[in-house]
Amino acid sequence: MPESSHEPLIRLSAALFAVHHSLTDQFFADRFGRRLDRFLESYLYWKIISDSPAKAEHARMAEAISEAIEEFSHLGISSEICLAAAQQQLLRYKLFLLKHRPTASVPTEKLESAGLPVKEAKPKIKKLNPTSEKIVSFVRSAPRVRTKDIIDQFSAMSERTVKRSLKELTKRGLLRKILENRASYYSAG
Repeated sequence: MPESSHEPLIRLSAALFAVHHSLTDQFFADRFGRRLDRFLESYLYWKIISDSPAKAEHARMAEAISEAIEEFSHLGISSEICLAAAQQQLLRYKLFLLKHRPTASVPTEKLESAGLPVKEAKPKIKKLNPTSEKIVSFVRSAPRVRTKDIIDQFSAMSERTVKRSLKELTKRGLLRKILENRASYYSAG
């Protein structure tokens, strides 16, 4: 039977609640309870939002839980068996996080056949700023232009600004960078 995407969390949660229940010091029990709450909230947030920063925050919370368990083991304020089981489940859970890949999007046909509305994704085309437009126009006027020539042409701007614009335009495919004999040339992409 295939494992559900929530099963690793359920197993880990059971082990963590056992540790929480076995803590002999009330201060640490309260603190660990709050940490458990934040851990579970971060999981829900990650599953609802489905983005990398939320997943990274959840992974940090898992690491904080791991550190707390090591602290409890060092202080001897919880059952060693519960701590070992929790540490084992944490390791399995961290492996799950490393292996987890976002699920593929649902095909449009399936959404339509289920009677759900489908929004067409519009490609986001970022408009060029005036500086970038001038640089593209200048590079198009000549077949191959050296970086130094572009910087000289736009001497009113800092060298750093021109290079940043060139890098962005190359990344967007509007310009093509050619490296030749330790010199950089640009041509229209």
